[in-house]
Amino acid sequence: YFSKIELAKNHGQLEQPHRPVLRVATPIYDPNSGSVFGIIVINLNFASFITQLKSTELSQFSFYLTNTAGDFLSHPNSKKTFGFEFEQRYLIQEEFPELKRIIDEDIKEYRLSNASIGENRYHGHYQEVKLKRFDTIHQLNLLLLKDSSKIEKTLSAFRMRSLLLGSTLAIIALAIATIAARRIATPLQQITNSLKNYEKSNQLSELPIQSSTEVGVLARSFSNLFTQMQFALHEQEHSALLAKQSSEQINAIFSSAAEGFITINERGNIISFNQAAQKMFGYCEKEVVGKNI
Repeated sequence: YFSKIELAKNHGQLEQPHRPVLRVATPIYDPNSGSVFGIIVINLNFASFITQLKSTELSQFSFYLTNTAGDFLSHPNSKKTFGFEFEQRYLIQEEFPELKRIIDEDIKEYRLSNASIGENRYHGHYQEVKLKRFDTIHQLNLLLLKDSSKIEKTLSAFRMRSLLLGSTLAIIALAIATIAARRIATPLQQITNSLKNYEKSNQLSELPIQSSTEVGVLARSFSNLFTQMQFALHEQEHSALLAKQSSEQINAIFSSAAEGFITINERGNIISFNQAAQKMFGYCEKEVVGKNI
């Protein structure tokens, strides 16, 4: 599960200072019952990620990121971001009227040929960020603008659309996927493989018990659980062996006794007939077992 990008809250109240976060969550299932064992939630510092983009790959562009409705999640003027959290919305379609029809008609991609900000003219590219491979992640829209006078100098090296698709989207997707894989997927896959190995060979392979994350706590719990199970099974096998030995000893005593021993159930049917009884009565055991006394 990937949440929408919003300001962090604590008990329903915005944290101070304001901190944009993206929450990534996954359920953990009990291997025996299949029911939910717990949930791991990771809060990603989205502001740090945007700051890195602006200072590196997108340092030559004016960078705008919005949610589906057009609310700014990133804007050159930070006062216009997350206005919906304060009941004062700043929308990209109001700042760039040319995009109103694009957003209303849910057009995925659009090229701005002549956007105006004050006295400056910009060329730009609007694009829906394609993150559907992450299932429930909330949709984002991205607008990149560059001063028209600077575009001519850089157009020969690369095109706007190639930069958008080849760097920005790849970096965003890779960053989220890498964080999720390293913190969640890899240790969880190791736990899954260990459980599969236990089902096949009754041997528990290595678990990520040294991990300092929530997955490490889960792995240590699994390790302790299986240790207790192995001890209980050993005790049960030992008790069964003792019971078998006791039964064999009792049977040996009854069989070799000089006195005749006949055991019956509550209905009077013969259960056992030792050798002395066979000599006394002239019946072999198989003739009388199951007969009424």
